[in-house]
Amino acid sequence: LAIEWLTMLIVGARGDAAMVGQLRTALQITSLINLIVVTFDTVMGPRIAAAHRVDDRAAIRRTWRNSIVMMIALSAPLLLVCLLLPEWLLGLFGPEFPAAAPALRILIIGQIINVLTGPAGSTLVMTGQEAWSLRISLAALVLLGALGMTLIPALGLIGAAWTVTLVIAFRNLAAATIVLR
Repeated sequence: LAIEWLTMLIVGARGDAAMVGQLRTALQITSLINLIVVTFDTVMGPRIAAAHRVDDRAAIRRTWRNSIVMMIALSAPLLLVCLLLPEWLLGLFGPEFPAAAPALRILIIGQIINVLTGPAGSTLVMTGQEAWSLRISLAALVLLGALGMTLIPALGLIGAAWTVTLVIAFRNLAAATIVLR
């Protein structure tokens, strides 16, 4: 949520009300996919913790893999609509919103990475690696500030979408890399 709110704050300071509304709408659409991911994190976290408690790494891998498969299945329809028909989807909100279609496509890339990395963050926390989770979050916050202050003024709505997507990619890929090690 901090990624979205801070990006919105920078866009609000640098852009106009139309850009803020378009970004917020695109973020709300992608948050439906994030809701699927968060739900699986919540459900699978205790299973991962239980497997870790008895040092069953195979069960952790299986839980992680099964979560990814289920998240792909549940999110695929919305992912496809966002990639293939973003203008139509955004047009449901009004005639000024289809202009955000390129931004929605970029934001969906971040959510695809979110889905494909599975419950990596929860796995870190549930296996006693909270310090890694904190480090990744702090680094992501710094990255968010740097990208937001450079990409948004330079590229507007597209810069905001890339800022969010790159920070999501960083967080999830860093967590997944540590989990896999």
